[in-house]
Amino acid sequence: MKNILILIFGICALAAAGQYIGNWDNFILRGTGYQLFTPDSDHVWVIRERDGSAVTGEQIVDFEVRGDYVFFLRMVSNSVDCYDESGVPTLITHYGDDEEYWVVSNSQGSEFGPMSRMEFFNWLKMHQVADVDLRVPKSYRSNTAAFESSLAKCASLNPPLYSSPLQ
Repeated sequence: MKNILILIFGICALAAAGQYIGNWDNFILRGTGYQLFTPDSDHVWVIRERDGSAVTGEQIVDFEVRGDYVFFLRMVSNSVDCYDESGVPTLITHYGDDEEYWVVSNSQGSEFGPMSRMEFFNWLKMHQVADVDLRVPKSYRSNTAAFESSLAKCASLNPPLYSSPLQ
């Protein structure tokens, strides 16, 4: 009987945590009203749980939950569809060097951002929040030269057939 109760408890616990299995980041964000949308490891957005709409652009590289606040660091990136002569699209993504900071407040339902590093530190000071340590991963690399080369090849098609969904 004891083993059956343990088994039932285990199944219930797994069912309750099921939406977070394999996604530790969203487990940490549970209850905040926000999730990370990760179609792949290179494209990560912050979305609102209530309607699935995006708060930030792609390329969230770090976040921290501190009391009522969730802090996000985004490396500014831009993805462009490039079509070849046959009309077949290829997605080209520019991973830039510019940092963008975001803050969301659960109790106020407020979102602050994008902010520069200086604006972010001023916001933290004004709201008396200390020890927020958002970092760009050591593995992150900008690809500006490769992106510009790929975009030039894309633009050299006759006629140029490229478009940016962000513009």
